[in-house]
Amino acid sequence: MPSLIPMDKEINDAWAILNRSELIVGATEVELALDRLAGRITDALADRFPVALCIMGGAVVFAGKLLPRLGFPLEFDYLHATRYRDGTRGGEIEWSVLPRKSLAGRCVLLMDDILDEGHTLAAARAKLLELGAAEVHIAVLAD
Repeated sequence: MPSLIPMDKEINDAWAILNRSELIVGATEVELALDRLAGRITDALADRFPVALCIMGGAVVFAGKLLPRLGFPLEFDYLHATRYRDGTRGGEIEWSVLPRKSLAGRCVLLMDDILDEGHTLAAARAKLLELGAAEVHIAVLAD
């Protein structure tokens, strides 16, 4: 029977990063920010039947917390674009997965976790417009 062997270096590296981390914004503040953002998105897109796209994998938790707050019909899909791969410095955009839904003429809500330099989001926006999106609105959890 195969045994599960932990990846000691990866686990130790992850614990080291977690132990060096400091809390910048508490859970209550994040939840209130999500409520405010959902209100702004609802005001802007409630009558548009948008395609909501999550950039994998960083935005999964953000999208999972934001989407239930949007009280209007939408379609959901995802894309996977990365500049970081397994590192902490960005490089060229790598498109692993593009949306399966047709974006032709559609309003798109693109969700990502962190806006750092904006390269990934700018490239994703350009790609979605190239795929036929009429407009792309961007929501990020942290700037």
